[in-house]
Amino acid sequence: MMLNGMACVQSMLRDAKLSNVHYFLHDERTYARFEEAANRQYDFAMIDGIIRSACVQTALQRAKPDCILYLDNSDKHPHGGDTRMAEDSMLSAAQSRAGRVLYFTDFAPTDFFANQGMMILMGRFAKAV
Repeated sequence: MMLNGMACVQSMLRDAKLSNVHYFLHDERTYARFEEAANRQYDFAMIDGIIRSACVQTALQRAKPDCILYLDNSDKHPHGGDTRMAEDSMLSAAQSRAGRVLYFTDFAPTDFFANQGMMILMGRFAKAV
């Protein structure tokens, strides 16, 4: 089934004539490491999916001084768990790096309830808002 998913993505990119997209399939052991881009720094990272706290740690290590990080569904697991650890890491980074924290609440296209997202703006982005 995974191979079918990869073939589907390849087909969609080919049909859209997109050749500048790089995508990778990972299992839970390697998901949060972003090994393919180990030597890169990010202007923007959107954290969604599984193992969010580990993804946040990797994103924070590789984020440029001027960057934006977004944690989707930051209201998930309200009584603890992985999303709370991810949020705590982002809040700590924003505080130590003079970042700005923003929360957004809106309806997701497929849900009949509101979801929350959390964004931290760092460096020049924190000053621009």
